[in-house]
Amino acid sequence: MSRLSNIVASFFAQAKMDDGAILDVGCGAGTFGIVLTAVRRTNKPFLVGCDVYEPYLRMLPPNIYDVVVQASGTHLPFRDRCFNNVVSIAVIEHLEKESGVQMLREMERVARRLTVIMTSRGFIPKNADDNPYQMHRSGWNSKDFKSRGYKMRFLPDFGDPKWILFPFVVTYIFGVNAKLLMAFKYKHYE
Repeated sequence: MSRLSNIVASFFAQAKMDDGAILDVGCGAGTFGIVLTAVRRTNKPFLVGCDVYEPYLRMLPPNIYDVVVQASGTHLPFRDRCFNNVVSIAVIEHLEKESGVQMLREMERVARRLTVIMTSRGFIPKNADDNPYQMHRSGWNSKDFKSRGYKMRFLPDFGDPKWILFPFVVTYIFGVNAKLLMAFKYKHYE
């Protein structure tokens, strides 16, 4: 996903969340945290950033995350249902399919209310840069998430200027010409 797509995806993800504690799985350079902080200046919820790649955690801007933790999304070091909202933007495609499913299980385990995943639609090759975790290892489609009870929304690739030519609402709701998937799952407890 392009940097602009990550920013727009972050905006859409935070709009679905309440004001409770949020876990950002695979926080990377902190794009989601920066967007959340900018949009919710007066009522920013408690925000935890989690990433497996320690150099990213060192590069995070100050005062964005309340806590940062070095951990893999496949083994989150948190108790069950301890975050209202759990989000992961442009991470799951960096894992093998089985590990991606394990990350979904872990995110669902620690989420009390909402789990949100953003990823590219299908497999898009990407080699690793200095970060060995950046290589794309899997591709995801809406069926992968719907089978786990997720609802779907779709976004165009905002880094590609052609997205302007297609009606946004048709892409967002029906997935026509979509490049990005937004899967979200609400939990309902009695």
